[in-house]
Amino acid sequence: MEIPTEDIIAGLENIIPKDIASGQVTEKTIRLKLDAIQLIKAQAREIRELQMTICRLKEERVEYNG
Repeated sequence: MEIPTEDIIAGLENIIPKDIASGQVTEKTIRLKLDAIQLIKAQAREIRELQMTICRLKEERVEYNG
């Protein structure tokens, strides 16, 4: 299952300039959004690594049982 991290990150990045322009945002709000982007990127990286590990283990099992 593909997680649409790029779309989510792009959406968050898109709101930051709009918030700044409207003047209705604080530095804390921007920081929270930037932190959310970093968290999403880190989790996506971890998920990809787990998926690669699962694929490797499946291939090893097939080779061992084959």
